[in-house]
Amino acid sequence: RNIDTPSLIEEAMLRDGASCYVQHCAQCHGAPGDAPDAAARGLLPVPSPLVHAALKWSPAELYYITKEGIRMTGMPAWGLRI
Repeated sequence: RNIDTPSLIEEAMLRDGASCYVQHCAQCHGAPGDAPDAAARGLLPVPSPLVHAALKWSPAELYYITKEGIRMTGMPAWGLRI
């Protein structure tokens, strides 16, 4: 609740986010037209593709998950980096 998220409508923020995704996320979650790296399939639980994430979680929830990570999974906390 009450999670402050960065502005998601600024073009520069979207460009930076896409670059960050390619650099830090696509290896495990894949990207349109690109499968995750083989090492990601060895994680438990297997990282889910994020194609439908926006349908399941709000922007605030996705920001929180990215910032804080998910304990006992391969999803790291990126809070010190974002």
